[in-house]
Amino acid sequence: DPMAQMLLGSCYENGIGCEINLTLALHYYELSANQGNATAQVVVGNYYEFGIGCTQNIKKAFNYYDFAAKQQDAMAQVNLGRCYEHGIGCEQDHDQAFLLYDLAAKQDNLIAKVNLGRCYQYGIGCEEDQNQAFLLYDLALNRGYTLAQVNLGHLYLSGQKISHIDLEIGLLPTEITQDLDALLKWRQEKALELFMNVVNAGVIEAWYEVGHLFESQKKYKDALKAYEKLIK
Repeated sequence: DPMAQMLLGSCYENGIGCEINLTLALHYYELSANQGNATAQVVVGNYYEFGIGCTQNIKKAFNYYDFAAKQQDAMAQVNLGRCYEHGIGCEQDHDQAFLLYDLAAKQDNLIAKVNLGRCYQYGIGCEEDQNQAFLLYDLALNRGYTLAQVNLGHLYLSGQKISHIDLEIGLLPTEITQDLDALLKWRQEKALELFMNVVNAGVIEAWYEVGHLFESQKKYKDALKAYEKLIK
């Protein structure tokens, strides 16, 4: 039974009723995946992509993500989109990456919404649209996806084409819209607030974003303190 095989794989992965054995976990996940279980196919793809319990095999990872994506599994579409975006196990294809992120986002996958926002922000497989990027990041954030704040912070720092959205939703003080220095300072403060929210949520890696922002402001002592948080 493919569901039983997947559950047994989970037991071996997490040491539930047995010793942790990632090789056996992969064995049972793959038995399930080869019977068409899309969830197991995504898990097996992860194992092969990162060499968990096996020798890394990027092509196999791609194929398993592809099998599951064809069954409309949203997480598989996200992973397959990432493969196409970066050329992992396939030729790089930004148009296909955008299409897959869009399909997963339409299934309400929050990671897909953030990835789709990043595509709009940087013109990956689509025309650049900072406004659409902002809306997708903001939507993911409001639905509880904390890491969206990193992307949103970068969008504020880019200084591109979103000030009218800020005005519409009441974020941007109208008295600074004509003062470029004040506008830059306000955007940097917004970005810092967002990055610190991620840090305070327990994502230590976000200290890098904090440090990089301080460094760009030539606040080198503050930047050093932030970077030191990464190695403690």
